[in-house]
Amino acid sequence: MDRHILFLTDGNIDILNVMKVAVARHRILEEKVGVTFLQGVYLPDSTIDLMFYSKRKVLEQIYDRDFRSACEMIRSKYSSDLSSIRKELFSIPRQIEFNRYLDQEGIDEVYYQPGVEFVKRHDRSFDLRPYANKCNRPVSAIDWDSESVTDTTLFDPLVKLFFNHESFDF
Repeated sequence: MDRHILFLTDGNIDILNVMKVAVARHRILEEKVGVTFLQGVYLPDSTIDLMFYSKRKVLEQIYDRDFRSACEMIRSKYSSDLSSIRKELFSIPRQIEFNRYLDQEGIDEVYYQPGVEFVKRHDRSFDLRPYANKCNRPVSAIDWDSESVTDTTLFDPLVKLFFNHESFDF
């Protein structure tokens, strides 16, 4: 049975560590996982800005090249456990609309990092964590300590992603 998991993110690469934990949990249950990364972004106010609004450009600004590369590495490493990886935007900052989004997309669980400060990677970004805490789905707040890399020469975030903490291969 496929499970659809939502990860609330600001585009920080550390959320991929949380994704690895979630995939490992579902691997034990022998379930494939569909992953959606969701970022809150207000729509433009003016008609002209709205005419030239591009979801693709906003996603490229939020999810940098390192994030996309790490996603591809994880996709290849966990290909038997992942059915899909998507990146989406949510633009209506209301609880009822957030719950409706979860229903329409068939989201089974929501994951986020509670200890990480939200960083606006786009000038119209907003934090979705308050909506997740009040949503009608199971919510897992996994506090991943990204500072526990023991080798101080490993400053590349891609290296940190794959060589810190513990391995989840079973």
